Amino acid sequence: NDLITMDSMDSEDQHQPQTSNKLWLAIGTVILVTVIAIWLIPSDQPEPVDIPLPTAVTEKSTMPPVPQPGPAPVEEQAREGDIARQIISRHKQEGGALEDLFDQAGELSAQGELADAYLLLFYAARNGHPESALILGKQSDPALFTAGTSIQERPDIVQAHKWYNIAAEKGNTEAEILLDGLKLTVSDQATSGDPVAEGLLLQWK
Repeated sequence: NDLITMDSMDSEDQHQPQTSNKLWLAIGTVILVTVIAIWLIPSDQPEPVDIPLPTAVTEKSTMPPVPQPGPAPVEEQAREGDIARQIISRHKQEGGALEDLFDQAGELSAQGELADAYLLLFYAARNGHPESALILGKQSDPALFTAGTSIQERPDIVQAHKWYNIAAEKGNTEAEILLDGLKLTVSDQATSGDPVAEGLLLQWK
């Protein structure tokens, strides 16, 4: 009996390592399968996208705009009317005939210097030269207005009336005739409902 018992124990001792080895082999297999399964199952997280870095700004966009040449400084620009201002300044200092200013205004007008011509005529007319006032009246008269000989963009019946009156008061007969013709023009405009013409008729001399 003792021998049978010892044989049984020896047999159990021999089977125990085999069972243990099979157990560990099974555990290892489960772990391996689990790892493989985890590795094969797709992840819900999106794969990282290879976003390229911003490209370098082109040279054209980084270059500052080429400055454009601006207008010359005011002191370097010849202002309209500077010639007339110099002539008038000299006339005030040295004196002289207004007729000379009238003649110079005609020369400047012929050269296309309308602003200078206007200033000389204005100065002479304000100082009592009837022919200068007559020319200024003609430049504003709708019946005689010419864009190429006047600094005004359009006729002006009020200005024409003013300058014709000044010339007529100084004894210029042509201004008196033109003043009568201007009154007819103004009357027609007032009849058409022009408020400026209506107001001018009320103060007509």
